[in-house]
Amino acid sequence: MRMSQNQVLEHFTGIKCERGEARSQQRVVRHKRMKTTEQLKPNYGPAYAAAMYPGLANIFHRHGYALACHGSLARDFDLIAVPWAEKVSSHADVLKAVTTEYALELIGEAERKNHGRLAYTLACGFGECAIDLSFVPNSVYTKTP
Repeated sequence: MRMSQNQVLEHFTGIKCERGEARSQQRVVRHKRMKTTEQLKPNYGPAYAAAMYPGLANIFHRHGYALACHGSLARDFDLIAVPWAEKVSSHADVLKAVTTEYALELIGEAERKNHGRLAYTLACGFGECAIDLSFVPNSVYTKTP
C-alpha cells in the first residue's frame, strides 16, 4: 500500500497535517562539505525515514542493488546503493520504483561525488528530513587499491 507523505509523518511521528501541506512546506538544505567527526552527533531525528529501510531495501534488491545505511542520521538519512547482481537496473528505473512506492519527491539532479558515486536527494515529510542516496558505479575495477 502506498503511503502519502502526510500518512508517513503521522504514522511515525504523530504529526497530523492537511492534504498537500507536506509538499508545500518542504525545505531541503544541502551541505556541500562533509562534517568532521566532532560535528557529527547521532540522534533519532529522521526515525520515520529509517523505518522505511526494509521496504526500500526490497525495492533495491529487486533491481540488483544492495542497500546500506551510513552516516549520523543527524540531518538526513544516508543510503548507498551498491551493484550486487550481474545485471542492475538504471538509476532512473530504481528511483521511479521508489517514488512510486513511497510518497517521496526527487529534488534536483544527480550530483557527482567522490569515487564516481552519483548522489540523489529525495525529500520526505515537510522537507525537514531528506534521503541522500548514492549509487556506487557499476563498473568493475581491475586495479587493486
